Amino acid sequence: MLAAFRAAARELSVRVRQTGGQTTLFLVLFLFLFGALGAAVVDVGLLINARREAQSDADRAALAGTLELSLSANPSVQAADEAAAITKATAWAEKNGVPAGAGLTVSTVRTCFSGAGGDDGQATGIQVTVDRTPPSIFLGALGLTNWNVSATAVSCGFGRDIAVVIDRSGSMCQDSHGMTLYCPDPPPAWDPFSSVQAAALSFAGNFSPTYDQLALVSYSSTASVDEPLGNSFGPGSDFEDAVDAMHPGGYTNIGDAISLARQQLTGSAARSDAAHVLVLLTDGVPNLPDNTTTGQTYAETQAQLAADDGILIYVIGLGDGVDGDFLQGIASIGGGIYLNAPEASDLQGAFQTIADLAQPRLTR
Repeated sequence: MLAAFRAAARELSVRVRQTGGQTTLFLVLFLFLFGALGAAVVDVGLLINARREAQSDADRAALAGTLELSLSANPSVQAADEAAAITKATAWAEKNGVPAGAGLTVSTVRTCFSGAGGDDGQATGIQVTVDRTPPSIFLGALGLTNWNVSATAVSCGFGRDIAVVIDRSGSMCQDSHGMTLYCPDPPPAWDPFSSVQAAALSFAGNFSPTYDQLALVSYSSTASVDEPLGNSFGPGSDFEDAVDAMHPGGYTNIGDAISLARQQLTGSAARSDAAHVLVLLTDGVPNLPDNTTTGQTYAETQAQLAADDGILIYVIGLGDGVDGDFLQGIASIGGGIYLNAPEASDLQGAFQTIADLAQPRLTR
């Protein structure tokens, strides 16, 4: 009996030792697999993060490059734009987050307007591709080192429908500056108005009749559409003739001018896929209808209606007779900026700043 008990005890002891060994083996295997799974999860996270960063870098570089494309109709300007766009996109990528070891490819796009298989006739967008090799913990240890991520962005310039709104009140003339008198002939006495005309024509030269449309609205006591929205602008164009034909004299009705400009930018000639921009210039304060208080309220109301229609409003104030706070308010309503031009000689720069602010869009 005692011998049988001892034999059973020895057998149980052997089984316990065997079970303990198996448990240890399974525990080691479990810990290894758990660690490997955790490392793989970390690797996947690093991969996703690298892909996200690559896409962000590609997006921003493409946008930066496209800002250099004016879509000008001038072939020499087109060539300069293309070179500047590639240089800008490359420089932005290299200075703003793209690692030295990342692959970077920058090229122009000529199908933003014509679509796949088409040709816009010039560079109308920028494509940027960023390649990266993310760090690896587990997969690298297994020899899986070739797992690059790639991201591509295409940024396109777009057509612009622009209403240029010019103050032709009496205060725009040398012999009636600050007053509402009809400007005396001959035109050589039209200062600063002659500078306004020259700046407006120079502004129009930044755009392409192929992709852009311009309208001319002017105002004094009343507002008028001097040239409806269309692509006839540049030397010898209808737009140029309309600018030259403006004659200063009268009061300042900014509200009516904004209203007419809004109608141009929302009418039948306006394009749904274009950026809609209103550029307002004045050298004074609105005094119609009735007085300055109602004039400002009326202008602000019309600016809000324009903003509600998706129109971006930029404002230029000429000289020291403007109400900067009021004009800043008009620009803010329209999501744009207000620029002060203390002298007539500053107008060219103010208009150029606005021309340079046209924003591209990411298409993919």
